[in-house]
Amino acid sequence: MLQAFAKVLVLSLVVFATMGNVFAPEKPLKEVIRENQRMIKKSIRELEKEIRALETNQKKLEADIKKHAKMNQMVMI
Repeated sequence: MLQAFAKVLVLSLVVFATMGNVFAPEKPLKEVIRENQRMIKKSIRELEKEIRALETNQKKLEADIKKHAKMNQMVMI
């Protein structure tokens, strides 16, 4: 899933980079690539952080469910 997102992000960045800026001088291709790679890596880090947070939350919820099930508090579940 992350690879598909990264591919879409790269394609959108390439399209954006090729559009250019009318008022600013054109950036060298290496600089554009470097900026795009930074944005991609940042997006991947943010997604991985969200995934970790969701997994942690899931583990907490599973532990709570087990705890309440042992105490026969089915209303909480």
